Amino acid sequence: MEDMGGEFFKPLTMEKLVEGLKAISQKETEVYHLGTIVTYSMRLNPPATPIAISLMEEDLNIKFPKDYSHFLSLVNGMEFGNQDTRVCSLERIRDFHVNFDAYYDNMLVIATALGASVHIVMEVKDDGSYRLYVTDALGEAEMWYLGDNLLKFLDALVSSYGYPFWEWNKKSSEYLIKQYY
Repeated sequence: MEDMGGEFFKPLTMEKLVEGLKAISQKETEVYHLGTIVTYSMRLNPPATPIAISLMEEDLNIKFPKDYSHFLSLVNGMEFGNQDTRVCSLERIRDFHVNFDAYYDNMLVIATALGASVHIVMEVKDDGSYRLYVTDALGEAEMWYLGDNLLKFLDALVSSYGYPFWEWNKKSSEYLIKQYY
């Protein structure tokens, strides 16, 4: 039997994801979501310049992983139409980094959900690798591991329209304790 999957299912890239998001951002669509009809839309910020990304890395003293810098160079954050979920812009990343001391210095809040009560945190390692975690911004001490692939995370976030898909496996996931002073 001939494999036709490659013909129909092209591998997802950051460019293809953002291209799809741009198409969605051009119109509003009604979809069935969590038992009701909702208006599905996105608002994308213009891309961040390489200079802006570099200055932010310098300001925060964190070298962003390559795929994260690449994402920011395509779209500097976005907001879901339900206004419950956001992928942070450089400015919002700085605001969280400066004003929210529950995380270690090598961690960035890269997205929020359920208002801003849930934070998606990127722990950046010195070797350029990273890990993604989810945590209740104020209530829980644990940060639950989501993975180490930004594209897969963003795809799941968009596909679920910001629904907290991470809750499904939370209890079986490894976790890290937040920093408290």
